Amino acid sequence: MRRACFTLTVLLAAVPAASAQIPLPPGDRPPISTGVVPVAAPNPAALEAHLKAWETKSVSIVNMYTECEMVRKNLVLRKEATFTGSIVCMKPSLARMQLENKADKADYLAYICDGTSVYEYSGLDKSVTQHKIPPGGKNNVGDNLLIEFMSGKMTADDVKNRFHIKLVKEEEFYVHLQIGPKQERDKQEFESMLLVLFSEKAKDMAYLPAVVVMQKNNAQELDQWTFKKPSANVQGIKQADFSYQPPPKDWQVKQAGAATPSVPPSPKVARPSGP
Repeated sequence: MRRACFTLTVLLAAVPAASAQIPLPPGDRPPISTGVVPVAAPNPAALEAHLKAWETKSVSIVNMYTECEMVRKNLVLRKEATFTGSIVCMKPSLARMQLENKADKADYLAYICDGTSVYEYSGLDKSVTQHKIPPGGKNNVGDNLLIEFMSGKMTADDVKNRFHIKLVKEEEFYVHLQIGPKQERDKQEFESMLLVLFSEKAKDMAYLPAVVVMQKNNAQELDQWTFKKPSANVQGIKQADFSYQPPPKDWQVKQAGAATPSVPPSPKVARPSGP
C-alpha cells in the first residue's frame, strides 16, 4: 500500500465510535530523543537480537490499537501539515485507519481492509474505491507489504532478505533502525525509512512501533508518524469491526482492480457519515 507506513504503517481507518471504546495502556510515554540520529558502528549481533525479539513479539500479537500523528513535509515548497487519527488492526489481515488535518477537520481520509480488499473513502470525490489485494505473499496472506507484516508470518530472516537494515541507535526505551528497500515494488513505497521501536524496557509496548520517518520523491517529501501508546491484544476488537461500511447514498462506489491504493500527497477529503 503505497505511502502508508509500516508499515506500518499501517493504513486503514478506525471508526471514531469504535476507537473510543478501546482503552490505552496506563502510564506516560517514555521520552524519545529528536533531531539527527547518529549512525552507530555496525553491530550485527545486537541487530540480530532485536530482530528476533521483534519476531517473537509479532507472533504473540493478535491485534493492535494506537492513536497516531502524521506530519507531512514538502521540503522543496517548505510546506507542512499535521494529521491525527487512529489505527486498529487484527490478524491475519484486517485493519482500519483514519487521518484528520488538525487545522481543518474537513480534511479527512479513511481506509478499511477486510483481508481481501482495501476500501478507500474520499469525501472530496464522494466516492469509495475498492482495491482488491492480489493473491500471493508469504503463506498466501496477500501480495501486500503491510498485510504480510500484519499477518505475523514474516520472520527476522524475511525482513533481512527484503530490506537493507541497520541498527543506528539504542536508547533506554527505544531502538532505532534504518531501513532501505531492496525490491522495486518496495522502492515505489519509500526511499528510506527510520523505524523507531519501543525497547524491551517499555514492557507491554516492547517492539511495537513508536516513530516512523519516511522519505520519498527523491527526498523532497518526508512523512513522520508518531504512534502514541500502542496497545497489543486489546479486548473487544472483533472481525466485524473491519467490515465494509456503505457510504451515503449520493456517493459513488467503484473498483480499482487488483492495485492497492496510494495515499495522496495531501489528503483533502470531507468526513463521510460512513466510517
